[in-house]
Amino acid sequence: MAPLVWLITGSTSGFGAEFVKALLTRGEKVIATARDTSKIAHFEKAGAAVLKLDLIADQTDFNKIAEEALSIYGGVDVLVNNAGYSHFGTIEDDSHDDWSRVFQTHVFGPLGVTRAFLPHFRAKKLGTLRVQECS
Repeated sequence: MAPLVWLITGSTSGFGAEFVKALLTRGEKVIATARDTSKIAHFEKAGAAVLKLDLIADQTDFNKIAEEALSIYGGVDVLVNNAGYSHFGTIEDDSHDDWSRVFQTHVFGPLGVTRAFLPHFRAKKLGTLRVQECS
């Protein structure tokens, strides 16, 4: 069976990093993403492609990232929305911007990334979406 192409958001640490390692060990093709690609450069040395992806963006940015990702291996088979962001504080003490960042990272960002890849999945009549929410 041919290896699948996986795009994983939030590959810097935790589940995302472990998932990238496991997939590379298994011989899969991986596109690891992070806000700061210097933190995942070691994955490139291990055989993954590495892309900068900040979920605090708009749909135009997500579409550009999808185009770039799709050009690496000629497609993506599995999209794993794993990126997360923690914020600790009280509603009365924290700003609207604090909570907007949380919602952008956990809700609107993954929706935008998914929206950017859906036309590709539909065109090839194949694709898997995985939403990993651990916070």
